[in-house]
Amino acid sequence: MQGKTLNAIVTIIVGFAMVFTVNAYQIDCPKSIDVREKMVNMPEGWDLIGKSKYGDASDIDKTILSQDFWGINVYLDDPSMIQRPHQRLLSKKNGVKKYQFIWAVEQFKPNENFYVRCDYSGSRVKLVQKIDSSMKSCWIFYSQDKYGNNVSHENTLYCSTNKPEDVK
Repeated sequence: MQGKTLNAIVTIIVGFAMVFTVNAYQIDCPKSIDVREKMVNMPEGWDLIGKSKYGDASDIDKTILSQDFWGINVYLDDPSMIQRPHQRLLSKKNGVKKYQFIWAVEQFKPNENFYVRCDYSGSRVKLVQKIDSSMKSCWIFYSQDKYGNNVSHENTLYCSTNKPEDVK
């Protein structure tokens, strides 16, 4: 009898754990990326800063530049259509406002996909990742000072099977 009760309790706990693990997940944009620049066609009459008198511009592509994370956007279909988030003010303390941006990412068509795009300062390189199709909402947190300057923006997009209006 005790074995059956213990078995039932373990089954219930495992069942609850499975339900809660599928309800939400997060996507972390890399905090920085390394990129290379390469001069392809030197315009006539121009030169590069730092070019030695014995060298040429071909070695510029050997320099790796680290670019820091700058922001997140959510797109629909092959990152082409930017989605507008709902902005929610969470708190205001010492002139700093903390916000939450919430995107609706529920699929209404079979082949409709949503993507997260990670942007980096000083680079045109954008990283994209498909958002799991079971998700209905995604959100980020960020803060602004009293002048409207971004104080912090996280590199994490949180997603859930809850509808946007149910996100806390």
